[in-house]
Amino acid sequence: MAKKRASAKGSPFGEASRVELLERHLQEFGEITAATAWRFVYEELLWFDKSTGLVHLYESDKVRPGRSSWYARSQAFTDRLCALYGVDRGPD
Repeated sequence: MAKKRASAKGSPFGEASRVELLERHLQEFGEITAATAWRFVYEELLWFDKSTGLVHLYESDKVRPGRSSWYARSQAFTDRLCALYGVDRGPD
């Protein structure tokens, strides 16, 4: 018998669930400004590991130089956010 796949809505990692969480966060956060954009992004990336009691930054290991193609993507994303909000990126 074939294993039944979870629907996108039924999965916490499915697109519908992720969009729902992002929309809820946007509503709860309020206005995003140049001064608060960093906090919004970090809140999206933080997760709490109940087994250890520690907070982690999702995928932070992949945004270090030389670790993966995600480093260049994170740099490009940071540049885009800075341009959008008109802030100086500062040193790497």
